[in-house]
Amino acid sequence: MTNLKKLSRYLTYAPDTGFFYWKKDAPFDNRQKHLQGQRAGWRSDRKSHDYVTITIEREPFKAHRLAFFFMTGIWTQVDHINSKRDDNRWLNLREATQKENSRNRVGRSDRRFKGVFHYRTGKFRAYIKVDGQEHHLGYFDTAEEAASAYDIAAIKHFGKFARFNKKAE
Repeated sequence: MTNLKKLSRYLTYAPDTGFFYWKKDAPFDNRQKHLQGQRAGWRSDRKSHDYVTITIEREPFKAHRLAFFFMTGIWTQVDHINSKRDDNRWLNLREATQKENSRNRVGRSDRRFKGVFHYRTGKFRAYIKVDGQEHHLGYFDTAEEAASAYDIAAIKHFGKFARFNKKAE
């Protein structure tokens, strides 16, 4: 059911906050009654699923896709610009292919910088993955230099979907 008229019977979207609200009392979904004016949606407790989900007539919808649909009438893949999966403000959403969306991913939590690997020799290797292929960017004396090499390559290959390393503090 991706019919805007049907969805808009149940929900209103606030683009400035990214929240959805029940427009009228909605039928029971997942053992819970939704009341008019109440904020719609829930987040999974699992870290890998931080997206807000809204269930309508027993069908789950991701709130970011609903928001894009409400604003444009287009049902498509949507990217969170700031990578915060529960930030569904209109200014934080953009249409993206699956490939573009994956380019905007945050680096691994077990590493200090994205695209940087530390060798036992003390050197830092910079690399970037483009279309499933890993490209070697060089060896560097510091993690910051390797991270900078990654950032430059990310701009070249990913453009506005590039996710940069944070500067050391």
